[in-house]
Amino acid sequence: MPLYELLSISKVPIQTSLQSTFLHETIKKTATRIFKENSLIKDIKYMGTKALPYRMKAGSEYHTQGAYWLIYFYSGPQSIKRLRKDFESDKNLVRTTITKSGSKLKDFVFTY
Repeated sequence: MPLYELLSISKVPIQTSLQSTFLHETIKKTATRIFKENSLIKDIKYMGTKALPYRMKAGSEYHTQGAYWLIYFYSGPQSIKRLRKDFESDKNLVRTTITKSGSKLKDFVFTY
């Protein structure tokens, strides 16, 4: 199975007290979708809340800030198509991008 990288930008609630709970639930929901496709998650990285490079529309709302995070996972190519559809319909995600990081063992192992 190839290694994929999912870069996501999720909404940021206005109330700062709800931000960590909202982000935790969004990542958990996304990881559950990946597991349902019989995929294996390698790593999850949170990169912080930042201003978006331009105003983005998700659903019927415009956003100027977003929470950036990455998920590295192993999955089959057919699963990626279904995951992309799921992520497009999620109202909590502003943008998602799935890229293939490698497909052979030498792409994952560092040699000296």
